[in-house]
Amino acid sequence: MKSTEFHENEQIIKNLREEGNPGPTDLSADNEAQQKELSDDRLDYLFFLLLFVSIPFIPFFQISVAGFEVTLSVIVILMYMLFKSIELLKYHDRTIIRYEITFMFLLLLVWSQISIFWAEDPHLAFRIVLKCSFFFIFTVFLVNFFSLSIQSMLKRLFTLPFLMVIPVLIGFAEYRSGTHAFYSFVYGDHVFGDKNTVGFMCATALPALVVLIASRKLILKLICFTAFVPLGLATYLTYSRGAVMEGILIIMLCSFSYLFLSRGIKGILHFAVLTVLIFCIGLALFSSEGLNESKQMWEQRFQEEDPRATFFAAGYEIVSSNPWTGVGIGNFGNAFLRTNIAVSAESKLYYPHNSFLAMLTELGLPGLILFAIIAVWPLSLFIRSIGRVVRSGDSAVIEGFSIGLGLSVLIITSILTIDFIYFPYYWIIYSISSCIGLVINDESTLTCRI
Repeated sequence: MKSTEFHENEQIIKNLREEGNPGPTDLSADNEAQQKELSDDRLDYLFFLLLFVSIPFIPFFQISVAGFEVTLSVIVILMYMLFKSIELLKYHDRTIIRYEITFMFLLLLVWSQISIFWAEDPHLAFRIVLKCSFFFIFTVFLVNFFSLSIQSMLKRLFTLPFLMVIPVLIGFAEYRSGTHAFYSFVYGDHVFGDKNTVGFMCATALPALVVLIASRKLILKLICFTAFVPLGLATYLTYSRGAVMEGILIIMLCSFSYLFLSRGIKGILHFAVLTVLIFCIGLALFSSEGLNESKQMWEQRFQEEDPRATFFAAGYEIVSSNPWTGVGIGNFGNAFLRTNIAVSAESKLYYPHNSFLAMLTELGLPGLILFAIIAVWPLSLFIRSIGRVVRSGDSAVIEGFSIGLGLSVLIITSILTIDFIYFPYYWIIYSISSCIGLVINDESTLTCRI
């Protein structure tokens, strides 16, 4: 009996030793996997770092090639795609295809190319399709093939707000007083006054700032709050009503999402305190004479007639004549001038200020449906992952969810204000929010660790 027990114990110990000491093949496979993950992490992290460092230089470095503006960001993206493609050829087993969203992008691209045939200005339409092709290919590439060490990069995402402070400080260097604010907030050769694009760039840093202020240690809270002040003021001083409303929306949404998911009922109370605090800070800032004068400029902006109402009315007239095919990509201006609305309005702005309206009038109802699915897709990833986030209780997941949720809402609301889809920065933020959503929504398809 004792001999049998002895042999059984000896066999158990032997099995444990075999399990605890894998063979050379297993060790080499583990080392290869670790090296592969480390390589991916370095490349992706370097890409994000170079990308965000290059963003503030967009206005200062632009080379026009066949009507396409080549910036430092475009060069960084092209180099990353080249090196990433080489890496994917080595580790093809990690390649993941998101067939649904890829198919939507390709359909929209093909449909826009076909619309060149009925566009009045084929040369302009071809240039627009060429530009959109680059944006679409870049976005599809990141969504499909990103190795997504981005999950580990969520903790490093706080670098985004600090890098975005650079162009803001450039603008504040030229800021003198409220009376000159409209013309003195300079961003390269651009004026910040009523600049929706600059307001959008500043607002994209707000989700990460808000979440980090609510979630991290005291020293980082102070640093993020220090970054939040110039970014918030910069968003305000763009005099872009859309950017300010989007900024307020995502600040409230991100702070509520993080506080509620991480602290439950207490988080709602903390959210109420945070709201009152932000409101008090806003009142304190408006006590100065310069910002009071700036406030008067804001009131004038709201009293001015907005041409968007004219574009919507003209858009309805265009769509009623061409509901299925539209008037061709990039052809809104020509079609707008032929409408009865344009004759009475005498407007000199010939683009729709709304990407959904642009898709409807230029590509018809099929184009609008395809584009709407693409625009809402990142938000759908976060909606589908709410249950998983609540069950996980992991702080990194909650942080990533709150930041990505704010970005996904921002990319939808921003294109209601102006036609951002022809700006590379829009698709960069679209790709980031999509990648965060994919990591959280479907961890089994990604190799990142939380």
